[in-house]
Amino acid sequence: MDDQWARWCDAKQVRQFLHREQDVLIRSSTGGEVTRLSAEQARTWWREVHRCFEQPGEAAPSCSAGGLTWAAHVWHCDDGGEPARLLVFETFC
Repeated sequence: MDDQWARWCDAKQVRQFLHREQDVLIRSSTGGEVTRLSAEQARTWWREVHRCFEQPGEAAPSCSAGGLTWAAHVWHCDDGGEPARLLVFETFC
């Protein structure tokens, strides 16, 4: 049975995920572009944009970078084998 879900993350959960050696996706809500970052690239990128992070429905960002804010969710898929998790950042205007 295929079990898939996604949930929004707070900044603490993002930091915990980034300490794992897993790739991260960044998806642009405006253009639909997707960028894959290695774990190291994602940690570097996070240091630059963490002030512009928001948790939808709970926390607004304190700044904007180029007019964008960021939110993240963990996508999870368990198809009976090894469960897969992926951190996905979304851009917002």
